[in-house]
This record gives sequence, structure tokens and C-alpha cells, in this order.
Amino acid sequence: GVWRGADGALGAAAGVAVTAASYTLTTVVLAWADARDPQLVLPFGLGLYVAKMTALGGVMVLVASTGWPGLVPFCVGVAAGVVVWTGVHIWWLATVHARRHAR
Repeated sequence: GVWRGADGALGAAAGVAVTAASYTLTTVVLAWADARDPQLVLPFGLGLYVAKMTALGGVMVLVASTGWPGLVPFCVGVAAGVVVWTGVHIWWLATVHARRHAR
């Protein structure tokens, strides 16, 4: 918001929200697939990844064609969301999950 105003703040927040929604969707779909048959995890995971990246790329191309100034902050928000979400997973595996299995 400091560098790009309201559009920048909205773009960054939208980027983080899209990342959180993406990871949440993946978690739910893979849990469902694993509950049905563990062999479904790989095809569902790969298919969902391709679908999500295609949709995200298409939306970004459409938004870029409008000249909206929040596009770059949106991309930064997506990147920040990925880094934070991945960091939390690493922390969880290294601390909470490791302690549960150490007992």
C-alpha cells in the first residue's frame, strides 16, 4: 500500500488470499483422494497443480491486459504467501510433528 496505494494493498492481499485458497484446496483434495485410494494422490495432485497454474496464469494475463497497477503487488503477495506457507510447513514438520513421533 505504501508504494502502490490502495491498488497495491488490494493486489498484495489478493495474492496472499489466492495462495492460501490454493494450498487449502490442494490439502482438501489430496486428503479426499488419499482416503479413497492412496494411488490417487499423485494423479489428483498433478492434475490439480496443472489446473491451478493454468487458471492463475490465465487470470494474470487478463489482468495484465487491463493495466491494473496492483498486478505486481499481487505477484509479490503470491510469492510471500508461498514462502510463509512453506516455512510454516517446514517448522511444523521439524517441531510439532517430530515431537509427536519421537514419543
